[in-house]
Amino acid sequence: MYQTLDFVGGCFGGIAGVVVGHPLDTIKVRLQIQGGRQSVVNGMHAMKLETVPKHAYRSTWHCLTSIVKSEGFFGLFKGLASPMAGQAFLNTILFGVEANLQRQFNIDSVFSHYMSGAAAGAVQCVVASPMELAKVRVQLQGQGESHRYYKTHSHAYKGSLRCIYKICIDEGIRGCYRGMNSTLIRDVPGFAVYFGLDKSVCNYFQSRHPQNELNWPEMIISGGIAGTLSWVVSHPTDVIKSRIQADGVKGTPLYRGTIDCIRKSIKAEGYRVFLKGITANLLRAFPVNAAIFTVHKCFVGYCYKHFEFKHRNEF
Repeated sequence: MYQTLDFVGGCFGGIAGVVVGHPLDTIKVRLQIQGGRQSVVNGMHAMKLETVPKHAYRSTWHCLTSIVKSEGFFGLFKGLASPMAGQAFLNTILFGVEANLQRQFNIDSVFSHYMSGAAAGAVQCVVASPMELAKVRVQLQGQGESHRYYKTHSHAYKGSLRCIYKICIDEGIRGCYRGMNSTLIRDVPGFAVYFGLDKSVCNYFQSRHPQNELNWPEMIISGGIAGTLSWVVSHPTDVIKSRIQADGVKGTPLYRGTIDCIRKSIKAEGYRVFLKGITANLLRAFPVNAAIFTVHKCFVGYCYKHFEFKHRNEF
């Protein structure tokens, strides 16, 4: 039974992370997408229908206040259904696979957590890619509409799960995996850093009081640091992923793939394009991942403390 604890703990951690972080995730996506629909063809600027108007938001704070003013407070929670269900499921896979792979190393080292984290990141991409596609599509529709207007008028996607279904019908299974390559490139190194760094920080705290378990502040700090620095590594690829998944929502698709998106984005906006939305992302990363790791560790720790397991592995 002990093999299942990390799966269940990851599920609870994923739910906690979504509740904490979804508003800032909406802001991050809006900032990443804006200005991404202007292409250059034969030296001429070809203006296409933009997913988000170019320079609609000047900063993270301006984006936040603009969404609340025009769409209401609940505009920050558009597309919540998909990540609520999706992140619970994804973190179930992520933490369960990582913990069980890590045990195969027969040593609880930082290196084993880096390697198992990278492998777990690759595995969860199969589910993460369509879930994030639906989240991005729903977050972007109905911009500028009040919450009441959004709820009382029809839109292309009636929720995240309906969005996945519609994409599957219109574009096939392949359409559901738009952005899969960039998701894989983002998540393999990202989750290697995520789990490896958390283990490193936990080892540091544990060395200060070897006879005692980690306390709440230490779990919060280790999870927050791991999540923040993993997003520093992953954010540039996340910008490309968001653009590819939003491409073609309104108008003709602009990008032919990951490399084409990178090339056109740099040509149109320079290398600063890779930093779009990074403030919102990093502000979101610390509390979200602090919540995920803390809930996971508390759940697993509680079970180990109150139930007998013969094969306990440090978490």
